[in-house]
Amino acid sequence: MKAKEVMKKITLSLIAASMLFTAIPASAAEFSDGGEYDSSMEMDSNNTEQAPTEFSDGAGDEAEDGTENDAGDAAPDIEDENELSANSYSSYAWEYESLPAATKKNCVSFARYKVPSLPGGLLTYQNKVNIINSHVARVGAIAITRGNSSYGHVAYVEAVNGNNVTTLNGGWGNGQHIGRWTGTESEQGIVGYWYPAYMNTSVNVSWSEWEVGTTQTNSTIYSKITTSQRVHFTGAGVSIWDESGRLIKQKSETTSVNNTYMNIWYNVNSELGMTLSPGSSYTYQMYADFGGKRYYGNKKTFRTVSAPASTNNSNNTRVVTPNPTVTSTNSRQVQVSWSRYNSADRYQVQYCYNRFFLGAGNKYMSGNRLYINGVRSRSYYYVRVRSYRQINGRTVYSAWSSVKSVRVK
Repeated sequence: MKAKEVMKKITLSLIAASMLFTAIPASAAEFSDGGEYDSSMEMDSNNTEQAPTEFSDGAGDEAEDGTENDAGDAAPDIEDENELSANSYSSYAWEYESLPAATKKNCVSFARYKVPSLPGGLLTYQNKVNIINSHVARVGAIAITRGNSSYGHVAYVEAVNGNNVTTLNGGWGNGQHIGRWTGTESEQGIVGYWYPAYMNTSVNVSWSEWEVGTTQTNSTIYSKITTSQRVHFTGAGVSIWDESGRLIKQKSETTSVNNTYMNIWYNVNSELGMTLSPGSSYTYQMYADFGGKRYYGNKKTFRTVSAPASTNNSNNTRVVTPNPTVTSTNSRQVQVSWSRYNSADRYQVQYCYNRFFLGAGNKYMSGNRLYINGVRSRSYYYVRVRSYRQINGRTVYSAWSSVKSVRVK
């Protein structure tokens, strides 16, 4: 290397170091143990220089063997002072803590978890800029930002509210967490967005609806949305009307399902907090969000069981719904227990890593305690239980219990 080039690199390094010590207070990028921003460390509002983003590394792409590529000297130098003035204050997105470490370790890994069709080869800032295909923020898009190094940064757009964009960022906190950041495009250094193909093309959607376990006062209502290509579902919800057409219940929630379908279900009593009237008709309609749009299912009407003519009917077909307790006292083990009921012959237990029970395991048993072994440590596990019995040659099920979750030891 020529002496002139060496002197140039030394000079640039000294300038960069000077900018860092001038612009960043010693505690500017510190967070409390809970991952929340400590307001006592906030800089003066008149000071336009703020801390750099707290990513674990250059957030580069990964090689096929799972190791991270080293851009080294090939990475372009980005001499932009905005690189050092982006707002870095973010809270941890705790709902993603159970993800594998490899998924959280850098921005590209997490962005590809959220949107599997994200292109490869995102080693440098310029690589990331080259995939920009929009400059309009939309939920489900990938934001391309300057980051705090020549690697640049990518983030998943979780919400858009006016000028504020909420992003989810991999590689936060030394590559151990996912950071949630709300701010303007300028504050986050966003230079553009990449839309997956389904956000720019038409996606065919179909729905199916059904309900199970309908009793005099309860029912479990289901809808399934199927798409013509893999998408990332970001939300779901339901509306319910009584037989006069009056809207009596609405519920919305966020989801994180990457698939060509999603099952949506609600136990009316335990999930929606409603008690239905015997012998009455109800209509429900569910929706799902993906690609920044909302898609509504078909309206489905069902009728609850009529009240018996006599309260002294000895042939009572009611089966009690269990109320399970779910714990994890040992590593990689979940324990489920519930009370025995005289009205039940056996019990069905469903267990899964997601609350929609996609690909759930099932256990049919006469006992009231189940040990589930070999589950993933530090992951969330979801369980529900229902009882059933044989009456006059047919199987009568109770409604599903409320969904219980536990974080595995």
